[in-house]
Amino acid sequence: MVVVAPETSNGQTVCVTGAGGFIASWLVKLLLEKGYTVKGTVKNPGEKIQYLSDSDVDHSSAFSSKSKFLFLDVVDDSKNDHLKAMEGAAERFTLSKADLLDYDALLEAIHGCHGVFHIACPVTDDPVSYDCTFVSIILENFFWGKRETDEELCFGYGTWKEQVLEPAVRGTRNVINAAAEAGTVRRLVFTSSIGAVIMDPHRGPENWYCYGKTVAEQTAWEVAREKGVELSVVNPVMVLGPLLQQQVNASAAHILKYLDGSVRHFVNAVQGYVDVRDVAVAHLRIFEAASSSAAGKRFICAERILHREDVVRALTKLFPEYPVPNK
Repeated sequence: MVVVAPETSNGQTVCVTGAGGFIASWLVKLLLEKGYTVKGTVKNPGEKIQYLSDSDVDHSSAFSSKSKFLFLDVVDDSKNDHLKAMEGAAERFTLSKADLLDYDALLEAIHGCHGVFHIACPVTDDPVSYDCTFVSIILENFFWGKRETDEELCFGYGTWKEQVLEPAVRGTRNVINAAAEAGTVRRLVFTSSIGAVIMDPHRGPENWYCYGKTVAEQTAWEVAREKGVELSVVNPVMVLGPLLQQQVNASAAHILKYLDGSVRHFVNAVQGYVDVRDVAVAHLRIFEAASSSAAGKRFICAERILHREDVVRALTKLFPEYPVPNK
């Protein structure tokens, strides 16, 4: 069931960081439908990820020939065309390049905005990190403590810390500081994760995803209090649903691994799921809510809890021709 969105924007302008992403694309669409003027930011406009065959990659520099991962490359393309084609985009949508570490670019994007939706999350330039199999292994490890082998996981830690964790924290600080300096922002809605809710921050960074989300959210609360920025945080569970963007995202990879033969068994575990359209509506409703209802609060987005067996059974019915595991 998709939640009903608020009806009007009152002519407000908002900034959406990471506008080309899975959740952000649906939020941009919703905002435009409600009459908002939207200033979207992306790290690399005009680029997309494409697959390379395993045989095209030299493994000798970093990985052995035993590597099970696919590799990808970045090529020029209009990956954000789906945003520009949305109803109302021609009149009320602009897209600009703003790396989370580029404070001046963020400040320019947020200038004149009444609200900010900070959804962007850094991704590593290491090609392995984009691989669906790798992401699936990471997600299993993050949520259920399921570790495949040291070979499959340990190499990614340094990359996640340097290219994902640190920019996420600094980027969050930059966005909130820019919102404060702009002087017009009424509320900032920050997209965190259920991982930041379930993780004990004292455990240390053996779990980079949850640790990164936890530290980034902690930073958001600290800087917002320091700068006097009204902050609300959204903590969704696993987000699934139709993709507006061309690229496969991490949560879609969670499903794809059961369809492409990457895994032969499913995990004996349960997990929360929520529709991406409901998450987009939640962002908007939280932004438009009265301060007494939303300011300084966290909002968990979850629609239902499913055992992994329920997931693979549903996939088997929908896609009987694919190699969905049955045990």
